[in-house]
Amino acid sequence: MKTLISIFTLAFALTISLAFAEESKNQKAGEIALQSSPHSEEAVLEANKIRWEAMINADIQALSQIIAPDWIARHITGQTQTREEWFEEIRSGSMNYLKIDIQNPKVRLENNDAWIECENVIEAIIWGYHGTWRLKALEHFRLKNDKWVMVN
Repeated sequence: MKTLISIFTLAFALTISLAFAEESKNQKAGEIALQSSPHSEEAVLEANKIRWEAMINADIQALSQIIAPDWIARHITGQTQTREEWFEEIRSGSMNYLKIDIQNPKVRLENNDAWIECENVIEAIIWGYHGTWRLKALEHFRLKNDKWVMVN
């Protein structure tokens, strides 16, 4: 009888522990969901970070998911390119982004639009010229289907 009571007590304690663990897990999942809400500044900054990483990795597939199809690249020379022309420059290695440091980003959210004002320090080989550029930027993103997409 003592053994049966011990087994019952152990089973009951295990059930209670599992219930508390599941509640704690659900609470943490809710906190993570709140932190990664698509309407948060953090989500906009994460989309921007993913874009820069895709540029460094020449990952055209990732870039095509985060940059709107009608986006126009505007270079420091004043030259403009369609998204597809710019992708081809990256694909061919004519524009090879090596390192990007995003400094002092400030996010402004307004409904489904977000702007990141920052300074980017970009090391790249552009059309054969290796250099590092410090560029002020105002980058515009729009929320589409719960994902931030870069737009003009």
